[in-house]
Amino acid sequence: GGSLMSKQNYEFRALIIGVIINLISAIVGFIFFYLTTSMSILLDGLISAILCGSTIVSIFVSNYVNKNDSKKYPFGRYAIENVFLLFRAIMMLGTIIFTILDGALTILDFINNQTIDNFNASNWQLIVYGLSMCGLCLLITLVYSILNKKSQVKSEIIRIEIKASLYDGLVTLVAISSLLLFSNIEFLSGIKEIGDSITVIILSIIYLYSPLKELIGQIKILIDRRRFVETEKELINNLQHKFLIFKFNDLYFAFSGDHYQIYISLYPKQNLKSEEITKKFQDIKNHLLNIYQDSKIYLLLSKEMIHNM
Repeated sequence: GGSLMSKQNYEFRALIIGVIINLISAIVGFIFFYLTTSMSILLDGLISAILCGSTIVSIFVSNYVNKNDSKKYPFGRYAIENVFLLFRAIMMLGTIIFTILDGALTILDFINNQTIDNFNASNWQLIVYGLSMCGLCLLITLVYSILNKKSQVKSEIIRIEIKASLYDGLVTLVAISSLLLFSNIEFLSGIKEIGDSITVIILSIIYLYSPLKELIGQIKILIDRRRFVETEKELINNLQHKFLIFKFNDLYFAFSGDHYQIYISLYPKQNLKSEEITKKFQDIKNHLLNIYQDSKIYLLLSKEMIHNM
């Protein structure tokens, strides 16, 4: 109970701070987009806005998944967290695809000798914007990391928020560097008009990695196929050597968000009284809980493989 409360408290504090910082980042992005008309800066602001909105949802998700199990949710509500992360990845992908199409159409217009609305960002605007956004990304990463260390149980949502913020800062740095190059390097002056479009496409391609990886990862979790075959082999070997009285027929290991689930099909090699089986089962659970503290363990007295039960 204590570790769970600690986790919930730190998640709530971290996510509230995350909302504030991401909101400031989004506002800064939209203000500088208004000043410069740069699609690269707009994309940066939109990503920050998505992170801000998703962080608000994270607060509700974090509270919901940590509710006690019930008859309706016997295995907990941890899949809700994965559905949320999947939805956020889809939102980011939609935004990125929109900006790629916009940049590509602008470049196509340039090739066809049509008039291009050139962005009017000065060097100082780009530098101030870059330093502000990178500073905010580093600040949120620092806050999350400090609170993460204080928590007894680590949070999958906060881990992903840390990665997203770091990634956001690095991509902002790439975007601003690219815009400064197109504005100041002489031999690039011929394509200066589409410098922002080229930058936004480069920026979008870099941004694609994070939501695509998240999308694939969450789909794998939600379809719940065997993903930890080596871990399962190691655990079953471990148990077979330690608990010789049982034959371990099958072991299924799953990880969903903050939560491990371990299902074991086993049967005694000799006749045991029900009290003895109950005691041995508790010994097995205690042994596994020493390895995976935040886990639920289901021991199934059967000679069948788990998928046949």
